[in-house]
Amino acid sequence: LAQANALARDGQHLAAAARYEQLARRGFMTWDATTALLAAREYVLGGAAGDAQRLLDKVRNRIKTDDERAWFAEVDARVALERGNAARALGSLRSLPQPWPADRAADLLALRGQAEIATGDALGGVRTFDERAALLVAPAARAENDRLLFDQLRQRPPGAFTSPGMSERERGWLELPAIVTAGGNDPAHAATVAAWMSQHPGHPGTAFIPDAPAVQPGVVTIGSEPATNIALLLPLSGKQQPAGVAVRDGFAAAWF
Repeated sequence: LAQANALARDGQHLAAAARYEQLARRGFMTWDATTALLAAREYVLGGAAGDAQRLLDKVRNRIKTDDERAWFAEVDARVALERGNAARALGSLRSLPQPWPADRAADLLALRGQAEIATGDALGGVRTFDERAALLVAPAARAENDRLLFDQLRQRPPGAFTSPGMSERERGWLELPAIVTAGGNDPAHAATVAAWMSQHPGHPGTAFIPDAPAVQPGVVTIGSEPATNIALLLPLSGKQQPAGVAVRDGFAAAWF
């Protein structure tokens, strides 16, 4: 098992899959579900979706634990996406009871986001990737999450649209693929890019705009005299309400 785990960590997916499959056999017509699912996952990561499906079929009726259900849903979704069946992938992931196992949640959310975008629910995919970002601690992992989201949107540009409750950050992601795809150095495109950056300052998608112009943040100079009036603009409704309330309360505590 340690050898199979090491092969998987090294990216030798097919070799790891073969070793896991050997370990999963428990006599005639008997399989260890967890190890077989590990083998199936490595098979699909190695490009052998047929072998992954073969093992899924073997253990389908042997799943007993929540962890095994999570492994099965992940592998089934990966096979479905590999075969271009995003609707099946999304159905498999949505049928998995929540809360998902903490150590599987990031992988499962990445798959759900891909499936949502592939089925035309770009806004749902953006929100799923934002949910995934909240689980990631390392800046590099968050940057990779942004890259994965952008790649999915670029493969299937959603086009501009509005939806009730859509945030400016979400709108920025949905508009970005069309801006990047348009490209060019003409003044009209440069103006479009500048307008997008002005409307979405600090948006992580800026990293994916080639030769994006530098935008200097606005600076307000406050006199040296003690301030008597301060306005604080915060979101006190919608998805960002908890953050807005926390900032308001912390500001008030510091002020008084």
